[in-house]
Amino acid sequence: MLRTYLFPSFISTLILLISNCSYAEEHTDEQQPATTQVTGFGTLGIAHSTSSQVDIVRDLSQSSGVGASGRTSLALDSNFGLQLDHRINDNTDVAAQLLARKADKDFVPELTWLYAAYMPNDRLKLRLGRVGFDVYMLADSRQVAYSYTWVRPPVDFFGSLIVSYFDGADAVLSFQDAQQGNYQVKLYAGFAQGKSYTGHADYDFSLDGSKILGAHLAYQRGAWSARLGYSQLLVRNEYASLVPLLGAFHTAPLNTLIPDAAQLSAELGMQNKRIRYLSAGLVYDAGPLQVQAMLSQTSTNSLNFPDSYAAFLSTSYRMGKWTPYATLSASRPVSTQIPLQPPANAPATVIQLFSDINNGIHSQRNGQSTLSLGLRLDLSDSSNLKLQIDHIRSKERLLVRKEAPDWNGRATLLSASYNFVF
Repeated sequence: MLRTYLFPSFISTLILLISNCSYAEEHTDEQQPATTQVTGFGTLGIAHSTSSQVDIVRDLSQSSGVGASGRTSLALDSNFGLQLDHRINDNTDVAAQLLARKADKDFVPELTWLYAAYMPNDRLKLRLGRVGFDVYMLADSRQVAYSYTWVRPPVDFFGSLIVSYFDGADAVLSFQDAQQGNYQVKLYAGFAQGKSYTGHADYDFSLDGSKILGAHLAYQRGAWSARLGYSQLLVRNEYASLVPLLGAFHTAPLNTLIPDAAQLSAELGMQNKRIRYLSAGLVYDAGPLQVQAMLSQTSTNSLNFPDSYAAFLSTSYRMGKWTPYATLSASRPVSTQIPLQPPANAPATVIQLFSDINNGIHSQRNGQSTLSLGLRLDLSDSSNLKLQIDHIRSKERLLVRKEAPDWNGRATLLSASYNFVF
């Protein structure tokens, strides 16, 4: 995949930048600030599931999780990232970020950022290259666990995102109103990379080359922050496991048995379909109290990616170095109706085919709720420790893997993580 080819190139670029910047600093007045900064972040996490009948995952990029694959896992939340920032001049920066975490394979490095930024003035910032996909508030930093309260962002809300970064450009315009409120308008466009696992851990879905277009409007004043956003993903590739079925719908035997087989094929396919994300977020952060609420709707014109809603409400209260918190999150399909009915007087083989298709569509539905209770301890200005318990109730199966037929849809997850930045 693209990440495989970019990794050696990224290392070469990183070494070259460091070498050039070191030379520049050696030949610059000592009063000048350093133009290059190398920083990093990481999480050492452990998670234990009370159920061995299902794998709980952090997001759809993970093909396996904790539970059925092993009751205890160090891989669910652990990661390590390195970032290089270099200031070329007062208006131009370049940045690169490398992240190792569990996705489809254990701890395969990914080049998640590689961009140049240009700031012609204090109000406008332009970036070109590989940038994060911050479709929701906090989405761009959801791998940097030190920066937020929870062990992991609410899975019911963030877990169904199938894009983490894209290759393209974005522009951010900032300004103030008369009441000292800060507005931010962001526009972005590009092409997605990577792959996702949707509904079945063994079936991956390539996102390479899919077009991304989006915008958001954010407002911050005093303790309040709010954001509205809209994004869309035009899928370039077909869901690999669907290809044989979609081809069969165009054969003479099935066209005889199913009069609208060609139309059904078009409705089931993912290629050239648009996934739309509509979101709203509100945060209150004053003194020790922080409250966050977010709501999203994901929709598409494919039967194989059913429309859904997701939301969460989270409250935390800082008491010195200690921050207890509670979060309630949920996702629900827009419709729970069986989408397809076989033709009248259809033979048993066709009835079974429609049943299998409906089961496949059902596996793509996002329906889960989680109550999380946790505690964060700030160890220093650059590290913290978190403990969390999640009570999970899954009515649909998009965000789990390897579920047993008799699983009751319930699991409890116990998690601890040590998080740091440097």
